[in-house]
Amino acid sequence: MFRTVKLIMAGSAIAALSTGARAADFVPVVVPPVPLVVPVPVETGFDWQGFYVGAAHSAVFYEGAFGWYIPSGQVGYNLTFGRLLLGAQARVGAYLLSGTGLTLQVDARAGVALDRVAVYGLFGGLAYGPTPLSWYAVGGVGVEVALGDRLSVFTELRLEEVFTPPFYIHAVVGVNWHLGN
Repeated sequence: MFRTVKLIMAGSAIAALSTGARAADFVPVVVPPVPLVVPVPVETGFDWQGFYVGAAHSAVFYEGAFGWYIPSGQVGYNLTFGRLLLGAQARVGAYLLSGTGLTLQVDARAGVALDRVAVYGLFGGLAYGPTPLSWYAVGGVGVEVALGDRLSVFTELRLEEVFTPPFYIHAVVGVNWHLGN
């Protein structure tokens, strides 16, 4: 009898061990899936802050008639505070067609930079030469659109003699190359 009990206990132990081993083999192991991370390029917008150089073309109208054409070069600097855009620029050109001479424009501009578009107002002065220079107040609005990382195009509508009508109306188009900050 003692032998039978030993055999039953040994058989139970073997069965328990073999069942336990089998149960451990069949226990599902849950491995959380590894998330697939795909880098997505983030468009940071255009960096309006810093120096820029460019070229502009102006058609000037007075009392409804074409007055002259002014090709010019310009240099400027923008500061940005969030979406607020503040800047200053100087433009030197030559007026052609009905009379010739030089022009110097100095403007301050303030506006809003909305990603790749800047909308601004400007106020400044315009001088015509040869000497003695004649200075005139200028005010206007403009829109500048970034085409790439450094290149932008702009258009402005400017009123010369802003305080004394009749106005000289300047329709301006141009291109700027932004040097960055």
